[in-house]
Amino acid sequence: MKMLRSLVAASVLLISSGASASEMDELKVMLMDMKQDYETKISALEAKIEQLESNQQMTTAKVEQVTAAAQSADTSNDVGVEYIGRRNAPVGAGGLLVRNPFGFGNVSLGGYVDMEYHDLDNTNSTFRQHRWIINIGAEITDRLRFNSEYEIEYGGSNAPGADGEDHVEQAYLDYLINDRINVRAGALLVPFGRYNLYHDSDLQDLTERPLLARDIIPTTWTEAGAGFFGEFNPTIGSYEDLVIN
Repeated sequence: MKMLRSLVAASVLLISSGASASEMDELKVMLMDMKQDYETKISALEAKIEQLESNQQMTTAKVEQVTAAAQSADTSNDVGVEYIGRRNAPVGAGGLLVRNPFGFGNVSLGGYVDMEYHDLDNTNSTFRQHRWIINIGAEITDRLRFNSEYEIEYGGSNAPGADGEDHVEQAYLDYLINDRINVRAGALLVPFGRYNLYHDSDLQDLTERPLLARDIIPTTWTEAGAGFFGEFNPTIGSYEDLVIN
C-alpha cells in the first residue's frame, strides 16, 4: 500500500512537472504490474478463505456425525438378543443370537433335546432323554468365526448305566477369505457321507438314526485337522477338503 501511494504521488509529480512521454509510459507499466500483482494476491487470499470455509464445514459435519453416533451408542448400549433359525444363522446352528452393541463378537447359543418314549416287548415302558446338544458359535471378527457342538447322551458319562457319554462333536475356527476359498481348523466332523455332516435330529424326521449310520458308517465321526472349504455355485457346488488325523 505504501508503494502504491508513492507511485501515485510520483505520477502526480510527473504530470504536474510535464514529464516526457517515455517516463509516462514507464509509469503506466509499473502501475499495471502493481495492479496485476495485487489482483493475484487478492485471488490467492480469496481461494484460501474458500478453503478455510470448506474445511470448517467438513469439520462441523464430522463433529455432528461423531456426536450423533455417540448419542446413538448411548441409547443402544444394551446387548441385543433375538431368535435366529438354523438356516438364517450367521454363525453356529441358530438359536439365540446375542448381538454386541459394538458390532463385533456376536455370539449364538442354541441346541436341541431328544426325548423318546420306548414301549418294547419284555421291558418296561419308559421315557429317555437320548441327546442334549449344545451349539455355541461366535463372530469374533468380520472374518474369524467359531463354531462348536457339545453332545450329552443318556445323562452323560456320570449317569447310572453304561450308555451315558458326553463329548465334543466339533469345535473349529473358520477364517473367511471369499466365497470360493476359506480356511477351517479344529475338531472337525469328517465329510464322509452326507449323514455325518447333517445328522442333527432337528434336521431329521426321527430321533433314531438309520442302521447304516449307526452300525456301518460312523456318525458324529470327529477328527482334529485343518483344510479348505468354499462354494462355486451354480456350476460346481460346494466343497470341503481336509487333512485329519
